[in-house]
Amino acid sequence: MRLLSRVVSARTPSSFAPPPRPLHFESNKIAATSPMQSDFASDAASLDVSMQRQCRRALRTPRGARKRRMDEDVDGAKRRRLRLLQAAFGPEDRVDESNWLTGALMDLMLWKFATSYPAVHFLPTAFFHLHLEAADRSPWRRRCRALQYQVKDVLGRPVDYESDASLVFIVNVDRIHWNLFRVQLGDTPELQLFDPMGRLASRSGISYRSVPRAVIEWLDVCYPQHKGWMQRTVSAITNKQQVSGFDCGVACLACLLYADKCGRGHTGEQINAQIDQEAITAFRKELPRQLHSIGDGIDG
Repeated sequence: MRLLSRVVSARTPSSFAPPPRPLHFESNKIAATSPMQSDFASDAASLDVSMQRQCRRALRTPRGARKRRMDEDVDGAKRRRLRLLQAAFGPEDRVDESNWLTGALMDLMLWKFATSYPAVHFLPTAFFHLHLEAADRSPWRRRCRALQYQVKDVLGRPVDYESDASLVFIVNVDRIHWNLFRVQLGDTPELQLFDPMGRLASRSGISYRSVPRAVIEWLDVCYPQHKGWMQRTVSAITNKQQVSGFDCGVACLACLLYADKCGRGHTGEQINAQIDQEAITAFRKELPRQLHSIGDGIDG
């Protein structure tokens, strides 16, 4: 017996058949025909609104976090910075009649001055060695840009190279001699050198022995609109004010005490006339009380 297969063709619509009726889909809206359905619809609507708010809040989170960081409590930031500086302060950093002043002690005093003169950036003592000297020794130093010189002052505030805020920092030249530098911007930009040993006997009174080359290169990179910073460097201290070999750091701190007078219109010549060996010795005797008073105005 053979099995025969038969192919059945698809049913062709008749020309007399009516056209197919178009499909109509009902809306997904829920009709509140009962109190239970009404509560369900209101809950769904409130849930939808809540989800929309959460989505919008998520998009605003980075901006809100940035604003909160910008609005951070200033006193809290100062307190944290002070605790870090005090933690680095050890018995060897105490003031004595014949010892050398350390970087930890100077950083504490710089913090005190920075809180008193917030318009000025006081950079930590490690700024030169960690940022400028390290970049000078790098094989890529010719490619250094302002992006590589992002630094913060002793209060943790970043230095904005677009502003005209003055910069004050101390450099331990050749690890044996402390000099104070102040970068004055504005109409007449200049680099002021406060060397307690006085003005050099050279024609200009300035040399790379007292002004490290890395400082000049840093200023040329970060302030390109004021090129030629070596020619803009002046010696603010013309008379020899340091007699003993261990008072150099105190001389720099004494110059910091008069830094606010420059902002009030006092010139370098006036500061030079106000500071002498007697004033430096008196400030050294006052230094322990100054250190003890640090943090008295901050709770905790």
